[in-house]
Amino acid sequence: MIEIISRAFILKDNKLLFCKAIKAGHYYLPGGHVEFGENAEVALKREMMEECGVRIKNINFIGVFENKWGDPIHHEYNMLYTVDLDPDSAGIISKESHIDFEWVDIEKLGEIIFYPKEFLDRIIQWCKDKENIYFSTIK
Repeated sequence: MIEIISRAFILKDNKLLFCKAIKAGHYYLPGGHVEFGENAEVALKREMMEECGVRIKNINFIGVFENKWGDPIHHEYNMLYTVDLDPDSAGIISKESHIDFEWVDIEKLGEIIFYPKEFLDRIIQWCKDKENIYFSTIK
């Protein structure tokens, strides 16, 4: 199975916004699956509204993260965007019982549980250099 996912880099006050899987305890970038025939930016706007009730703006493509994981195997392409929260939106509140949202200080990113670890290293690097990303775990 091949999946396309739109993910947001939301940086504010030296902190990056992450989703946290409540039961498993690991973190991932906010966003979600692109539906068939849907534009990736539109999907990101929809997912942010569905998951945490916020509107986003200033959407800028910064790269792709390709990953393969699981059983059965999932092959995913994560479209990565920097975005700003619309100041007219209410605060970030999880609308889904299995996730929470957390601002993580970029100086403490190395302390969170994130899979794959190599991509977290690339996220940390992006926070420093803001260079476009292409990262793949597939060799």
